[in-house]
Amino acid sequence: MAKRRWPEVTLNDLVPAERKRNMAVIQDFLGTLERALVKSPGSLSATTKLSDIAELDSVGRLSVMVMADSEYAFLLEAEALERCKTVEELFLLITGGRQ
Repeated sequence: MAKRRWPEVTLNDLVPAERKRNMAVIQDFLGTLERALVKSPGSLSATTKLSDIAELDSVGRLSVMVMADSEYAFLLEAEALERCKTVEELFLLITGGRQ
């Protein structure tokens, strides 16, 4: 009996395509947020607490509100921003969970 040869598979092949796309959307959001707050690329993650972001002062909050409107056509109110605890919560609020 001939040996069955399995195709070569990488780790990325094991991750569903939908997950890859969602990760790309979140990464794009992180980059947009970093630019709005004038932060170094890669300095934020989904789990970053908003309270830990020094640049998120009154001017930074206004910048995030402008970013939400200009990049995502979302009217982010100050009270809603205050309720967000992490970057992921902010992402879900602004994008409405659409990924």
